[in-house]
Amino acid sequence: MSISETTRRSPPIGAIIVLAVAVFLYAGMMANLDETHNPNSDAMGRGLAAGFAVVFLIAEWLVLAVLLMIGGVKGEMPAWSAMTGTILLPLSGFSAGSALGLLDNGTDARYILVPALIPPVIAGYAMWARLTILHRTLRPLPTSLVAWLAVAILATAPLPRYSAQQAARPAPASPQKSALQQLDDEEKQIRLEMADRFHKLTPGSPLWEWDNFFDDPDFGKQAIAAARQLTHRQADAEQELDMGIGTPLIRYQAIDLAPTPAFCAAAGRFLSHNAKENRSMTEQTDFLSARDRFTRYEDGMRWLMESRCNLDAGIAAIREVVAGYRQTDGRDAYLAHLAQLK
Repeated sequence: MSISETTRRSPPIGAIIVLAVAVFLYAGMMANLDETHNPNSDAMGRGLAAGFAVVFLIAEWLVLAVLLMIGGVKGEMPAWSAMTGTILLPLSGFSAGSALGLLDNGTDARYILVPALIPPVIAGYAMWARLTILHRTLRPLPTSLVAWLAVAILATAPLPRYSAQQAARPAPASPQKSALQQLDDEEKQIRLEMADRFHKLTPGSPLWEWDNFFDDPDFGKQAIAAARQLTHRQADAEQELDMGIGTPLIRYQAIDLAPTPAFCAAAGRFLSHNAKENRSMTEQTDFLSARDRFTRYEDGMRWLMESRCNLDAGIAAIREVVAGYRQTDGRDAYLAHLAQLK
């Protein structure tokens, strides 16, 4: 028996220890990520959790690099796979950090899948490389291709959105200006651009363009008053609901909408679509974090049902989605409340 074979068949104690460290760091990273979106935590607590999540993430990727090295040296890994790993490992770490930034900015919650799924894939592949006995069942070529392809797909997912956000950031202000002056100038520029957009609106502008100003402190009242005068507001409201915009269900009274059959049907489709868009990512997600995405439309739903609209399909979709969140008193109370809506 060669020295190489003896090494490969020796107990993978080192790999197991490093894997245990990786699991610990992964658990810490995910726990702090969950805390950053905990509505019961204050801003300071969420900020600390975000900072710890970054620290755990960096440490996790360093440990994954060690685990891959053990797999390649003590076990067997195709040469091309080792080269691919040297590229994708740092890229995936940068991508996971970018995903954390997107989540912190309130972007699509699905980006949590990037830091959540990449470490298990890399760690699993490293252990496969170390335990060469597995190569008889899981052949090197297809196993390596599947593992690195999965990492590549996950790693590239947040990069377009991250690049777009970086490009959209305003250029740094003149160094001669104080931070307070920069903020003041930026606010003035935003208000000027908003005023310009508002004054370009006409009676022919669609309702959803007026929607953008309903909550504005300067133009809100004018926008609502103008929207009430639109001869096409009813048709626009129905189209808006089909576009996935729920403002008509919130502002139905302010802009004088009617509960027509077409509006009722569009509202039902919107409620079903909104429910599916807000499904729980995991069975442990607290409903409290998503409650407002459902309750904000309740007044509009009652108005429509009082007008004899049939929203049974929409309410059923909401009930099904809410039931997928972690069981809590708040979730159960809302499900009971939905059952009473008639």
